[in-house]
Amino acid sequence: MLNRGMYNRIMEQSNNFYQQTLDYLYSFIPEKRKAFTGEAGIRRTKNLLQLLDNPQEKIKVIHIAGTSGKGSTAYLTSLLLAQQGFKTGLQVSPHLLDIRERFQINSVLISKEKFTLYTAEIIPLIEKCKVTQWGKLTFFEINVCLAFYIFYKEKVDYAVMETGLGGLFDATNVVQNPGKLALLTKIGLDHMSVLGRTLSDIASQKAGIIRKGNTAITVQQKPTVMNVFHSISKKQHAVLNVLQKNINYKNINISKKGIEFDIKYKDLECKNLILSLIGNYQAENASIALAALYELSQQYNFKINKQKIYLAFGNANFKGRFEVRKIANKEIVLDGSHNPQKIKAFISSLLRIYPGRQFDFLLSFSEGKNQIVTMAGMLKLIIPNANKIYISSFVLEGNDLLHQSVDTEKIASVLRKLGFHNYEIIKTDKNRFLKILAENRLALVITGSLYFIGSIYTHLTPVCSPLGRKSGLDGIILKK
Repeated sequence: MLNRGMYNRIMEQSNNFYQQTLDYLYSFIPEKRKAFTGEAGIRRTKNLLQLLDNPQEKIKVIHIAGTSGKGSTAYLTSLLLAQQGFKTGLQVSPHLLDIRERFQINSVLISKEKFTLYTAEIIPLIEKCKVTQWGKLTFFEINVCLAFYIFYKEKVDYAVMETGLGGLFDATNVVQNPGKLALLTKIGLDHMSVLGRTLSDIASQKAGIIRKGNTAITVQQKPTVMNVFHSISKKQHAVLNVLQKNINYKNINISKKGIEFDIKYKDLECKNLILSLIGNYQAENASIALAALYELSQQYNFKINKQKIYLAFGNANFKGRFEVRKIANKEIVLDGSHNPQKIKAFISSLLRIYPGRQFDFLLSFSEGKNQIVTMAGMLKLIIPNANKIYISSFVLEGNDLLHQSVDTEKIASVLRKLGFHNYEIIKTDKNRFLKILAENRLALVITGSLYFIGSIYTHLTPVCSPLGRKSGLDGIILKK
């Protein structure tokens, strides 16, 4: 039997191995200018997966791309499948707090011990890949391969994979199995320096996840986008299913507790569904997830338990997406809206819940090409609803790239040009954050880059979720 001293030494050694594993993976984070490597990245990913005996072809994959809503849709799809009784893997990016968010099974982070073990198993192959003609793998590419490997080793029934950037050349786009299910959320103008200058260009990149023989699901979008989706689906001999508002999903009502709506998709009909995620746009994300569940039930011949759909949606809890919390007796709203399309949808829902109100905003945006133009578009939507704007910054080293915020003075300059002067440049350390909460009577809205939202979470600590499971993102209270 272990005594306390032996136990502590074992735990210390285990934590050391875990940190060494993280340090090894972080060494593959590329310089930002080399972040998107196109076809070479796909080649590197395929090469490592081949050395791993192609685990991605041995599991059932649901693949998700889009500009807005892909993270929520991925989460809801995995939640529905898990609630139906399936062991379901979920890979998302970026992570907010813990790299293991990329390797969830039934909404629970994989243990540090298993994460360390599985990474150690593939390290010799990662090293072997360094000498290929395609060069050193990136952090994101390794994590995608690791997700496929972990989900295969853990014998999941389904693996839900969210793309990182784009689709066609995204590292997740390596599944050849015609049984793959492809989900496409709303398309907008984002990452234009990489994906293209027009909606058509961007839609082509996103729809690149549709492979030969796939079934694909999307929501009705602008004609330019739909033309691309239909064209690529036809070329790939894929079946494209399109959900339409007021036909497939309708009667949407929103409150602080979430949204209520009806859905009818083929033989699946659910009325008065209550989803505990806030925002009108979540109805279309949820509808795509429900359609995915139906298509999988037809493909793999299982019966859907409708009662468990209601249970899954009622317990949904996805951090950083229109999250309303009370902290220090003050109400805050957190939402990672990082492009004009997302900000527009977020503000629309915000005003539905808080009609006639103004807010104090705490925000920061990621640095990038064309960011000033994009930022101006977002600030134009925020200003009419802002009493005061706090401008902050962040630097994030432990994710797919070295991420840092737009210079705070650049944001201030844009605000001045737009005629808004009630702003303050701050550092969001814990003490300043608490002071902002204490001095404000209005609801505080924290928005901008999802990486910034992640940095705010470092002032918070996890608690148990409504389902009683504990993970790094299941709830928040202020640290003592």
